[in-house]
Amino acid sequence: MGVQPATADAAEKDRAAPYLRDACPRALGGGFERFEPLRGDASARKYYRVYLKNGAKAKTAILMEFPPNLSPLGSEEATEGVCPIKELPFVNVSRYLTRAGVRVPAIYDVQEEKGFLLLEDLGDTHLFDAISAPGGRERGLALFGKAIDEMAKMHERASHRESGQDCTAFYQRMSEKLYLWEFEHFTEYGVEAKTGQKLSGAEKKASDEIFARISKELAALPAVFTHRDFHSQNILVKDGEIVLIDFQDALLAPAVYDLASLLRDRYFGLSETEVDELLKRYLRGRPESAEAKMDFAKFRRLFDFQVLQRNMKAAGRFVYLDKVKGKPHLLIHLPNLFASMKRVIASREELAPLAPMVERAAKG
Repeated sequence: MGVQPATADAAEKDRAAPYLRDACPRALGGGFERFEPLRGDASARKYYRVYLKNGAKAKTAILMEFPPNLSPLGSEEATEGVCPIKELPFVNVSRYLTRAGVRVPAIYDVQEEKGFLLLEDLGDTHLFDAISAPGGRERGLALFGKAIDEMAKMHERASHRESGQDCTAFYQRMSEKLYLWEFEHFTEYGVEAKTGQKLSGAEKKASDEIFARISKELAALPAVFTHRDFHSQNILVKDGEIVLIDFQDALLAPAVYDLASLLRDRYFGLSETEVDELLKRYLRGRPESAEAKMDFAKFRRLFDFQVLQRNMKAAGRFVYLDKVKGKPHLLIHLPNLFASMKRVIASREELAPLAPMVERAAKG
């Protein structure tokens, strides 16, 4: 499901095999022949592709394994708010999105106490793969358009609080406080821990003032149901269809949050013209929204602010994962993240005081 082959030790296989022997016949009408580990992401989750025997209702399935002692809601992102729902967010949000008509992988079986989910296998082709293939840019851009359409549909259909009281996303939101925390996380790890140097008093004062203003403006925008990690490697393409994955951290946030995640992600560079066209396509998909009724220049400014905030948050997290969790593999994305930050800062005079700090962190 969008992940690459990896290796598994005997202990992992010994834990998964008994579950599969029970779940595959019960949930899919047939046993399994073998299962192979897939390379996951920075999370504690592990994935396997399960090859099923003839007679089962699918040829393959995806096994997701997660630590049974994961936090009650399973989220590995910072959150604010108390959620009364104790169900696994992946399962909870999957059901809610399916109800809203948003395409996500089907869940065949859940064994929460053992830490297993058995999911529909939709292949390994991400949106990133489609647009990065030789000669595939035109097709890839068309798929980006489809992803924007799916995002607009999700924001419209899944954002009604009265129908979302049973969904974990409606009990958490990107508040001003949470925006500020993520900015501070960047300062602590993306700048100071990365460079080994503390900010000067003047730099800290200038950056804090800008971060406070951005946090206040973004948090004041209308909140919609937000994927929270809507980028090109969390979108599968199956027979031309857009399928969302890794949505377990969904929450309420401004629409620009998902837009920044997709159009300025760390994996692929869209031109300014392409970004503008896709933003306008999104606004056409939500013609009655507050965003569509906003002056486009103002909307683009807020989008740029969100791009800066999102990329700073990601840079801080990747350095944190390296220095605190011993997971350095995401550091390869830092150059793209810092390049994006510098572009936004250069395009907005009000952000100029951030330039020296970001330039130093990029080189550190």
